[in-house]
Amino acid sequence: MTSRLKKLDLCILQSLGDVRFIGIHGMGGIGKSTLARAYYKRMFHNFEGHSFIPNVREVCQKKENGLVHLQKQLLSDILNGNFEEIGHIDKGTDMIKSRLRHKRVLIVLDDVSKLEQLDALAEEDKWFGSGSIIIVTTREESFIKGRYTIYKAEYLNPSEALKLFSSKAFQSIEPPEEYKQLSKQVIEYAEYLPLALTVLGCLLRSKRRVSEWESALSRLRRCPAKEIHEKLKISFDDLEETDQRIFLDIACFFKGHDINNVIPILDSCGFSSEYGISNLTEKSLLEIQHGRKLLMRDLLQKMAHEIVREESAKPGGPSRLWDVDDFKRILLDKSGMENVEAIVLKFQEESTSLSFDGLSNMKKLRLLIILCSFHIPESDGSTPKLNYLSNNLRQLEWYEFPFKEFPSSFWPDRLVRLKLIKSNLQRLWKKSINQLPNLKVIDLSESKSFITFGNFWVVPNLEMLILSGCTKLSEIDHSITVLEKLTMLNLNNCASLTMLPPSISGLNSLKTFSVHGCSKLGKLPDDLGDLKSLKHLDVKKVFWSILNDALKGQRYKTFFDDDDHDFKLILRGIEESHSSIVVFSEKYAFSIPRLNELVQIVECMERKGHIVLPIFYHVDPSHVRKQLGSYKDAFNMHKNNPELDLMTVRRWRFALTTVGNLAGWTLQEKDIEAHFIQDFLQDIARIFKDELIFCDEDSETTAATIESLQRHFRDPSGASTGFDIIFPGSKIPPLFRKHSSSGGSISLRVNPIWFDSSWMGLALVACFRPNPSNLVYCDMKFNNNDWKVRFIEYDYATTGNSDQMWLFYYPRHKWPVGWLRSGNDVRLQFSFYSKVKPSEDCGPCGVGFVYKEDIEEFNQQSCDPNACSIM
Repeated sequence: MTSRLKKLDLCILQSLGDVRFIGIHGMGGIGKSTLARAYYKRMFHNFEGHSFIPNVREVCQKKENGLVHLQKQLLSDILNGNFEEIGHIDKGTDMIKSRLRHKRVLIVLDDVSKLEQLDALAEEDKWFGSGSIIIVTTREESFIKGRYTIYKAEYLNPSEALKLFSSKAFQSIEPPEEYKQLSKQVIEYAEYLPLALTVLGCLLRSKRRVSEWESALSRLRRCPAKEIHEKLKISFDDLEETDQRIFLDIACFFKGHDINNVIPILDSCGFSSEYGISNLTEKSLLEIQHGRKLLMRDLLQKMAHEIVREESAKPGGPSRLWDVDDFKRILLDKSGMENVEAIVLKFQEESTSLSFDGLSNMKKLRLLIILCSFHIPESDGSTPKLNYLSNNLRQLEWYEFPFKEFPSSFWPDRLVRLKLIKSNLQRLWKKSINQLPNLKVIDLSESKSFITFGNFWVVPNLEMLILSGCTKLSEIDHSITVLEKLTMLNLNNCASLTMLPPSISGLNSLKTFSVHGCSKLGKLPDDLGDLKSLKHLDVKKVFWSILNDALKGQRYKTFFDDDDHDFKLILRGIEESHSSIVVFSEKYAFSIPRLNELVQIVECMERKGHIVLPIFYHVDPSHVRKQLGSYKDAFNMHKNNPELDLMTVRRWRFALTTVGNLAGWTLQEKDIEAHFIQDFLQDIARIFKDELIFCDEDSETTAATIESLQRHFRDPSGASTGFDIIFPGSKIPPLFRKHSSSGGSISLRVNPIWFDSSWMGLALVACFRPNPSNLVYCDMKFNNNDWKVRFIEYDYATTGNSDQMWLFYYPRHKWPVGWLRSGNDVRLQFSFYSKVKPSEDCGPCGVGFVYKEDIEEFNQQSCDPNACSIM
């Protein structure tokens, strides 16, 4: 309490004005009244007059002329008189103003619930003398905002909670040893709320056996203590009916969900939910974490569940169903369904024994969300039929909807959102259905049996249409042009879609249009670019598919990330590729998997010379490099993701900057993709010719060199003692490019992290020009101190004057690893030379760090310079 009193003192000192108005705000039971009373007892003697008025809310509810009664009490406490002459509120306010305006007073108004209560008791500073302090405790923040300096009541910390609970349960500051663990469980259940700790401490005080405590805890988890429930329910009872319904929906269905996903669902039920959620947060019934996540105390959620369960005893049953077992029981009993207005269920496993005939009794059903997988065959093996769905539905969401069609009586003219991902539907409705004027969103993603949408006249006010992954959808009806309000059309991966109607160009409200992955789609309507509102035209995957086919046509081995691959498989594809083509688009940085793939690509680039070829698809390269434009928007979104850590985001930024700085290709919207791909293939043909891993002159020599290296690495004696190889060539292989020099010598500062447990050794390579001496040397130094000289003899008669590459491998145990990993300022220096022309005969050269995974990967596959991943 001492720390909270100090914070309250500071809050009062920071308050402005001759008369200080302080509001202590927080949920019921958090200790607002206790704090206010402690301050009052400590300070009241410093004032000319003082009054502590408890239970303002209760008095106003239960007493006739409750506010007049409180005015009399206020004046009586301060002036020590009888004020029975006050008969109505106006007279009371006049008397408070006239009698207290010159007095320095301390007034506490406890549990204020309405603005009119403040107006009657302490409306303005001119009512009281200079130096007065008016303290109000309340669960409702809205009417004290702006007028009062607000102190947010805090939950107890673990130590304070344990002391309070122990004082009630054991009359001591800590529990006996055998009850410590159980006491911690009680405190966690109570969520450090003083009211709950006090009630539970008194409840358990008489229980003297551990088994009794365990039994009590078990019951509490199922059903909250009555006193706690009733105290918390006061805040619920004060809500308007619409806000009560919003609170119950969130408590039963949407706790922990993103507010941006929940608001449209609740709005579809006619709740004006953004305003309602704001009211709930002001009353401390709801919290919004990171500006997005809807959170609620477990005790409040249990209170909400109890309110709904109490409805079960009434005719017609509960209003909401969230428990799978309750849902199954009601369907089986076919009773207690008439009042059900919302169902949100998540089945843990596939259910095959359910019959949905019971839905026919749910006439009031407005919200139906089923997140599960159902396979419900009839006894004869045929697909079952759904006989009834409520026409009162505002939102229908059913994952893997198992039925081929809707009931013939289903005409949901109030329906706002329809989401049937992976459904078994073949079509939405029959031709005879009337218009559905309120339907704004349809999402049939991955509905593999869906054949046709039919006439769009049925949904004239549709705003979002998502048909991605409907692989049997072959056409879009010409009537789509009637959708004047359509802002999003997603046809991604509609593999059977061969053409789009020209009328699609008449969708003047369309902002986002996606057709990537439509492999049979020949071309887009010519005048699609004339759409005035279009901001996001996502056809990148069409481009990807064409590019992938073109590369294969040139006999490049490709790994194509088409979003269907497991992430581990994608990473393996990157590792096994010699190069990666990265296609940056406007939406690239919004995809967490894409960013993680890019990090892996950059690691491969730095570790083993992986070639990265960026294509900037309808995006400015500087936006990628500096994370501007849509890339900035993406990182602003990631910033609010509580599951992301700062280090991950930094790695993403580094990868984007690194690849964004590479020379690449920019495809602008006005460019013809076919011409771009043709030019691109010519460019990379030249690049890959130069990037053969060991030899760019003779593929047979390359194969022989690879085979020689594999033989050495697979041979235990070669891998442990080291080896040398000479082969024709003049270019530094990718493995050595990170640490390379154009001359015959190289110096590098050692980073201790390079020499971890997976480090196997160091490989060096240098180009040299043969001469009759038949020898080439390498001086190896540490910090300018001579360490070793290595040389190799070759046959000048065989090599002739053509450039040669000398590659030698020194295994781990031959290096002073302890010194290298010491973290001191260690520098390695290598110089290649011949004694005929020491400064001219060698170079370029490079150093490669060889790790265990490099050797394993090298031995598992032939090194194909044409292996390429497209990301």
